[in-house]
Amino acid sequence: MIDKGKLIEILREVDSQLSDQVTLIAIGGTALNLLDIKQGTYDVDLMIEHDDVVLKAEITAIIYKLGFETQIQDKGTVVMFDLPPDYAYKSLASEFNALFKNLKLLVLSPIDILITKLGRYAQKDKIDIENIVLRYRPMWEEIEQRFAIFLEKYHGNKKQLQKNFNTFKKQYLILIKPK
Repeated sequence: MIDKGKLIEILREVDSQLSDQVTLIAIGGTALNLLDIKQGTYDVDLMIEHDDVVLKAEITAIIYKLGFETQIQDKGTVVMFDLPPDYAYKSLASEFNALFKNLKLLVLSPIDILITKLGRYAQKDKIDIENIVLRYRPMWEEIEQRFAIFLEKYHGNKKQLQKNFNTFKKQYLILIKPK
């Protein structure tokens, strides 16, 4: 299990081997770890904000050489999702950026993480989603509007994604009870 401290060590090593500026966006369990929603993650999930495939391969190799699994997604994609054009703008700046020389670390926005987890929607994703909702208490209208953008660009089974979203809506209404 990779906790936040170990994750920062890994990213500092990546940073030390970079010769140019690069922006990485934490996604999935890595993002939830940095947001203190999860205590750890099993791999390093990142999205590279660069079109250079060699750079992506170099960063992947550094992480593997350190003994860790990694999933580095291409710019603007998370598994079966093409992210909305404003995903980087909505991402959160990492509190650890002062530790890096060439690396700029962002964290995908909690709502975008939530929606990407609806794609698989396994039990661990449901727990992550519940923790995001309880921590950030996003407004339903914002989730619904953002989901519509994601659904349009989804490369998987859209009917299943819509079904997962409808199931999540019931859970959301239980979690966020009107007072």
